Amino acid sequence: MFSQRSEFFRARLAQRNFTRGLEAIEKLAISGALLLSILVALMAISMATSEKGWSFGLFFRSISVGFACIFAATALGAAFGFIFGIPRVLQRRPASIEKGQQFAITEKTGSQLFFTNTSLEEISDWLTKIIVGIGLVQFTTILESIHAASVFAAAFVYEQIPALEPPYGTNATRWLVANHPISSFLFAIIVTSLLSTCLFVYVEMRTRVTRIFLVTEKEVAGTASDGKISMPKLIGDIPESDGATGKKIEGGGTRHFLTLLEPSNEERALATTSWDQLDGPAQIGTWAVAQAKDKNFQVAEDALREALKLAPGNVNLLQRLAELRLVRRNDQGFVETMNELAARKVSMTPDLQALFDKALLVALYLSGRDSVEKAIHISKVLIDHPPVKVITYLHRACALGQKYAFLDSDTAEAQKVRTLALDALRKVVELVPDPMDWRRVLMRQLYDPKRFNGKPNEDDLTAFQGDKEFEDLVTEGTE
Repeated sequence: MFSQRSEFFRARLAQRNFTRGLEAIEKLAISGALLLSILVALMAISMATSEKGWSFGLFFRSISVGFACIFAATALGAAFGFIFGIPRVLQRRPASIEKGQQFAITEKTGSQLFFTNTSLEEISDWLTKIIVGIGLVQFTTILESIHAASVFAAAFVYEQIPALEPPYGTNATRWLVANHPISSFLFAIIVTSLLSTCLFVYVEMRTRVTRIFLVTEKEVAGTASDGKISMPKLIGDIPESDGATGKKIEGGGTRHFLTLLEPSNEERALATTSWDQLDGPAQIGTWAVAQAKDKNFQVAEDALREALKLAPGNVNLLQRLAELRLVRRNDQGFVETMNELAARKVSMTPDLQALFDKALLVALYLSGRDSVEKAIHISKVLIDHPPVKVITYLHRACALGQKYAFLDSDTAEAQKVRTLALDALRKVVELVPDPMDWRRVLMRQLYDPKRFNGKPNEDDLTAFQGDKEFEDLVTEGTE
């Protein structure tokens, strides 16, 4: 158990170290770019300063030519780095877990992680071999061509066109350098920019860009198979709370009426599987459920979060994460996850409806307006998926009553909330004609705890006291 936890977090630590290493390289590249810019600026200043005074024309020509050389060399270096670093199609076949074991996993253990344009790969291989071959054979010629380019750039700064042929008996390179002193500086700038950019882009292509492509491919695959990802149940039924709106426990929150299911033999075996043998969101999610049933709650939650990165918004993964947070008494996290589920197109199964019912109840006991908004959102989802329980309408009215207490009663928003709460209570009265039914009794107690012998802290509808429509509706049939 401990080894599984340590192995999981070791993988997370390795990922963070990898990211930090890339960030260090990128910071070094930014520092190099700033240094080159400073050098070009200093070169331009030194060129524009002379015994005759300051020359704006020479300054602007110098700095423009310097940055043009950097830009051209950087573009060429980036092209070379891209060609050399194009990711290849990666195949990964994880080692089999254990022979004869069949786990509740819906995806294959071996899958292609990244699909790229194979034509581009072939072109990259072809160009790489040509460039390397020509570079080795024509190395001296390439250097001379780069130097000639720096000479002509220097000539532009001086407004001189260098002669294509030096005087008879003069070494060409020495002659050109002698006539254009800044050519050596520009030559160094071009070579530095070309090589450093090529190396930087190559590293980025082989690391960060490849990882981005991998994650993108997995997300697309996970989203496309959204409905295919299935996992074993994590918790048992959530029974009714004996007709009550929920029982407070010391320190806030509500008691959770649920049973953590016992793991099967296959799930016990899966819980011992190492993290690096898992492939895809379905396997990770199933492994997380097995870990949760083995009471490794934090490991299970971290694994479900990783699975959701590969298949964002997957309903089944979100449901299991909500169940796990409910088991862990993380009321705030449970409500937030169910609120995210409420924003998805869900197929309302009995298990999921029970979770939404529980989330609505838990949200009513959380403090803050944000929790009230989540409760209203969740109640709307339940009402949109009939059959709707009578208690759901009452809980919705309670959430609206809490929101109404936050508002100025004279505003349009407050009047809209009042109308929605009144409609919800009307549904309660319509569906339960007997005024002595426990839900009608509870409605009166929530409206006026002191008058109808309710609990002092159960006062979600007291904001509507004194409103004749609410008074008549709540007390209907009691007088």
